[in-house]
Amino acid sequence: MTSASDAPSRARKIVKKGTVIYSTIRPYLKNICVIEDDYLSEPIASTAFAILHPFQDMPGKFFWLYFRSPEFVKYVESVQTGIAYPAINDTQFYSGLVPIPPISEQHRIVAKVDELMYLCDQLEQQQTTASEAHQTLVETLLGTLTNTPVRPEPVEGRTEFDENWTRIANHFDTLFTTEQSIDQLKQTILQLAVMGKLVVQDRNDEPVSQLLNKIADEKARLVQEGKTKNEKQVADIVAGSEPFDIPDGWVWSDLSHLLALVTDGDHQAPPQSGKGVPFLVIGNLNTGNISFDACKYVPVEYYEKLDWVRKPSVGDLLYTVTGSFGIPIPVETKRPFCVQRHVAILKATDSTPKKYLSLALGSKFALDYATEIATGIAQKTVPLTGLRRMRIPLPPLAEQHRIVTKVNELMTLCDTLKARLAAAQTTQLHLADTIVEQAVA
Repeated sequence: MTSASDAPSRARKIVKKGTVIYSTIRPYLKNICVIEDDYLSEPIASTAFAILHPFQDMPGKFFWLYFRSPEFVKYVESVQTGIAYPAINDTQFYSGLVPIPPISEQHRIVAKVDELMYLCDQLEQQQTTASEAHQTLVETLLGTLTNTPVRPEPVEGRTEFDENWTRIANHFDTLFTTEQSIDQLKQTILQLAVMGKLVVQDRNDEPVSQLLNKIADEKARLVQEGKTKNEKQVADIVAGSEPFDIPDGWVWSDLSHLLALVTDGDHQAPPQSGKGVPFLVIGNLNTGNISFDACKYVPVEYYEKLDWVRKPSVGDLLYTVTGSFGIPIPVETKRPFCVQRHVAILKATDSTPKKYLSLALGSKFALDYATEIATGIAQKTVPLTGLRRMRIPLPPLAEQHRIVTKVNELMTLCDTLKARLAAAQTTQLHLADTIVEQAVA
């Protein structure tokens, strides 16, 4: 066994019971401790630590508390050097000022802090328990909406769905009090929309078959013009295998039947350019919107040689298929751009129901399907073949417009609710900071 005298001189910092050890490398991590036991072999610390031996029975915990306080942290930040691995040296550490109350008061401070920290831990545990219970309640009640049959029999003039929604509405102000619960509400709204539970059906609406025929005719015209090729026919949807029931007048349709083509970006590594046409990657799309900030570029000549199907245009949809997959992004900009291969391009026809399709792709059932068919280990990827076969519940076109309008209205209300929640939390934090500042002033 090596003794302290055998250690390099730079590491001969004797450590004993009551010693405070302070890591001078990356001090923002607050790696500080008090040695609470005696050891048979005299322990030593390396040059990466500054050590402090309190005198006169001073409690090491008092210094441990102060070294973690905002005042000492502020001092350390003012003298530390380095960026990747900021550090301070022993001289800088020992030059820091420490307020020293009487020893008896030091012990009272440590005891009071321990008492308050214990109460904080209890409060945190209670908050965690309450949050988990709240989360379970929200999931359960929202689940009653999506699990209710599409057209249940009325009970005394009210359907089961009406009863479930009334129950939520009566406790709305206590259910949706966190960002997570509001996000769950938004997801439920999308799911209700594609299940035919958000707006009423109208038997006078034009049949869905007419919309599908228009899309098929436009696809045939694009094939004749040489812009696309005929897709391989996929097996018809087997009755009874649908993810959920849909109202009369709706149909299930493969995604490929609603689009001109489902493809992706160029599989070849594009040439880099300091200017030209933006080349977008998933990082430019993972917020659900197209961002040209910090994007890469390809030469104009490269872009012009791309096929029409690999040039996203207004009305098309982009769909991330790798990493954070399952994000639909409507193309609303006329600015030319191209994308990497990890982004699917859903080329639309003139009759493709773009807005409804976008919200359908963002619903839970679509994400569940994408998750199920994704392949790979380190990084899951949704194959285009499987994406083309994604089943979309399709209502008549007029009902689609009603659904999109209602979803937009409800999403705006959710965003307003979330903004008010954030504002209230900010006000609460400011109030708490003010109280604390007055208490310690």
